[in-house]
Amino acid sequence: MTATIIVITLLLLWAVLAVIYMVKRKKAGKNLTCSGDCSRCVGCSSNSKQSFNE
Repeated sequence: MTATIIVITLLLLWAVLAVIYMVKRKKAGKNLTCSGDCSRCVGCSSNSKQSFNE
């Protein structure tokens, strides 16, 4: 019984930390699916090939 409670607690802790990590990344302007390579972006329009540095 004690082992079950410990495992459930650890799983809940892991889930809470994962959500906190995702929220921090979102607030920092990073998308959850963004790899940082704009040439391979599937989240944007494929017709638009404009650079943000122009």
